[in-house]
Amino acid sequence: MTTRDDDPGTEDLETGMQPSPLRVVPKIFVAALVPLFFFNSLGIANWTRSLPPTELHAGLNKAAVAWHDIMLSTGPARVFAWLRDTIGVKLD
Repeated sequence: MTTRDDDPGTEDLETGMQPSPLRVVPKIFVAALVPLFFFNSLGIANWTRSLPPTELHAGLNKAAVAWHDIMLSTGPARVFAWLRDTIGVKLD
């Protein structure tokens, strides 16, 4: 006895579907990370601050703090801070 679960591709949405090629993965990463860099720059700065103390990590932290300062002065980080304060939830 065959059930619908045993017969792949029987649902209308599944019929004829092909797996996505791996070349779309970098596009997905970029689409996910770009808003993070612009709107949650404080989170990136906090993350680099929590890394083990090495010269590389100190340089990363310095760059992340400089980036956060730029985002504060140009506006995106202020939007995120306003949203965080408006919702009242710790987002970073």
